[in-house]
Amino acid sequence: MSTDLKRILAQISQHGSAGRIAARHDTARLTKGQYPARVHNHEAFASLIGDFVNRQLLQTGGGTRTPFEARALAKDILTRQGRNHGRTYNNYARDAIDGRNGGLRAALDALTDAIRDQQTLHYIGDVIDRVVDPLDWDHKVAVTGQLLNHYRQLNPNAVEDPRPEVHAQSYDELLRELSHQVDSFTNSLRRH
Repeated sequence: MSTDLKRILAQISQHGSAGRIAARHDTARLTKGQYPARVHNHEAFASLIGDFVNRQLLQTGGGTRTPFEARALAKDILTRQGRNHGRTYNNYARDAIDGRNGGLRAALDALTDAIRDQQTLHYIGDVIDRVVDPLDWDHKVAVTGQLLNHYRQLNPNAVEDPRPEVHAQSYDELLRELSHQVDSFTNSLRRH
């Protein structure tokens, strides 16, 4: 494996630098302070989740937002997360008041997961852009060629069109996929 690929994978894998970013969020989640099991109304819910977002960002190396921005960000995150789980923002708020379906903790966990995943994706994109200039076509082709060579060594029939120029537009997706495969393999080894 080439030096570029090793350098990128060391930073974007969940066992490398990107994994340390995710771990900071999980640590912050475990030390998230004293939050009640339930809230009394929507206003208390909105205020609490805004405060939580600011605390989470601050503890993981980010900056805080104004209270209204933090509340809006928290609402946006819960709305997006809810779509993925068949819920709405109002479901999270009602459950935090009633204590059902995980109550307030479910909302705080959803916020943590979304912020962690977003920051990890941003970090990975930044690493790839720092190692491979997205405006340097020749470097993108070279890295794509290294990726294709790696796959051909594993399985000579894995790459139908071996020309790196054909795949260079997707070099970042290919790097993310390789990182995911390395992470899966590493996780399998750790289970044994």
